[in-house]
Amino acid sequence: MGLVGANGAGKSTLLKIVCGVEDADAGEVQRPRRLKLGYLAQEPPDLGNRTLHDVLWDGLAEIRQLGSHLQEVADRLASAESDHLEGLVAEQSRLVERFEAMDGYEAEARVARVASGLGFSQAALEESVAKLSGGWQMRAALGRLLLSAPDVLLLDEPTNHLDIAAIEWLETYLLGLGAAVVAISHDRAFLDRIATRITEIDRGRLSEFSGNYSEYIRQRQARDAALASAADRQEREMARAWAFIERFRASARRTKSAKSREKAVLKVERIEAPTHAPKVKFHFDAGPQSARLAIELRQLSLRFGDRSVLENVDLEVERGMRLALVGPNGSGKSTLLRLIAGEQVADAGRLRLGQRVSVGYYAQHAADRLDPRQTVLQAAYGAAPDRWTPFEVRSLLGGFLFRGEAVDKAIGVLSGGERARLALAILLLEPHNVLLLDEPTNHLDMDSKEVLAQALARFGGTLLLASHDRYVLDQVATHVLALPTARLYEGTYGENAAAIAEAAGPVGPSGPGDKGLRKGSDRATDPRPPEADRPRTPRFNAFKHARQLEDAEAQVMALEARAGELSARLADPASYSQAGDLDVSALAGEYEAVQKALAEANSRWEDLVSQELSGA
Repeated sequence: MGLVGANGAGKSTLLKIVCGVEDADAGEVQRPRRLKLGYLAQEPPDLGNRTLHDVLWDGLAEIRQLGSHLQEVADRLASAESDHLEGLVAEQSRLVERFEAMDGYEAEARVARVASGLGFSQAALEESVAKLSGGWQMRAALGRLLLSAPDVLLLDEPTNHLDIAAIEWLETYLLGLGAAVVAISHDRAFLDRIATRITEIDRGRLSEFSGNYSEYIRQRQARDAALASAADRQEREMARAWAFIERFRASARRTKSAKSREKAVLKVERIEAPTHAPKVKFHFDAGPQSARLAIELRQLSLRFGDRSVLENVDLEVERGMRLALVGPNGSGKSTLLRLIAGEQVADAGRLRLGQRVSVGYYAQHAADRLDPRQTVLQAAYGAAPDRWTPFEVRSLLGGFLFRGEAVDKAIGVLSGGERARLALAILLLEPHNVLLLDEPTNHLDMDSKEVLAQALARFGGTLLLASHDRYVLDQVATHVLALPTARLYEGTYGENAAAIAEAAGPVGPSGPGDKGLRKGSDRATDPRPPEADRPRTPRFNAFKHARQLEDAEAQVMALEARAGELSARLADPASYSQAGDLDVSALAGEYEAVQKALAEANSRWEDLVSQELSGA
């Protein structure tokens, strides 16, 4: 079950009440006494100063305890006297049978598979979790929880700190787990893959929908349309009823009827028309057009200490390309964007920006860089060019839902989603024909992600986007750059997912992982095909279309030039005096063929122009 709703609707609070972390003001939670609940909070837990291997084995505590008991019995058998052997052998036999029933001999392999699936290298298993970042500690906590095999899993944003490969592994693992799962997530593709039911929290009430997230959206729209129609119809009927009541209230003949109608009207339960929270509204201004070759990388390399992050990267990014950067955490996505933005310098190679390129850069932690002491308006107005007036800045902030007194809020009290919206608003203060966006969807809710995806799909410039949100990538990208291999694919992530997975290897916090370890990952049969495999409506590819249009224009110009040459020769009397009738006939035949090709080229060019105007 996917648990959805606006930020602040109470999703996390509900999970905490269900698992007993918080108490409700009223009502009760009923569950079987022996039900085993597993809960993953959004905040990293205290894992102590132990190895990752030990932390993951906490999820198999019963097996570990049983294994210790078996070892103890084995030690006693080695030194036992003959009159005690029979009892010890019987005890050992019972323990071995129970150990086998719990798949105890497969436990170590399960630990290795879960660690690999979540992106940890084999070497990381023996390192202290205290050295890990908060995101990797969350992965360790998730792995421990999955290994504990609870009856019900309560997951609060489980994909927040996972890369795409780990998210896809988690989906497969959950589908084959056999446990009930309740997941809060802003990852639409994740909920589309795992959910069979969606529960929506809206204004303190729960509404249930069958199917995955996409099916929920369809059902909710149909429900809202029906409710709006019913509310409107009821409003008209109520208005007629009150008009009747007011008209005959003072009539001696109809007073009784009017009073009876009034009582009936007052008892009517009003239908509430659906209301939804306002959505952000914005678009990216590309400004003046850049040169055709916007970014060029030649043999670009960068190392951090002994670790090579980028090695001999060759890449040409042409105007209009919307490039998705994908790869495991630590594969160099953020580093590449920082290099292009000029915030970092490569160790070797060449990086060149094309003429008239204006770069806008949204760093992964852009929201955290904002001064918490400033207000929303101070931060935006302080970053705005001199030509911006306070009214214009307020209007821009209004599109990002900072309205009225909200612009006077201190940044330090804003939620993660609000800070992310503010950082995006500041990026829009200047037009840029090249956008570098590093995880811009972090902390954004579903609606804001949808608006962002639409704005990026309409963006007329060049885009490099690093994101773990497959839905946004599929809506936006015309090309995919898979790191660390730096291999370029045409199309969305979903269209190239299989090829990317085949070419990529895991990259964990301790460096490249063991590909052989990942081969043993748990698999499950998904009753529904993943989003990437479902029938897809062809999308308008702006970059590919621009190339086709340029090629068509060049072909028309070349044919027109050749037709002009042939026409001039045919009209020149000298052509007839210098050549025989056979040569002139060949010239006329070529002219006729060029004219036919020119008509076809013009028709093709006109079709492409029509497609550009319609965006389809």
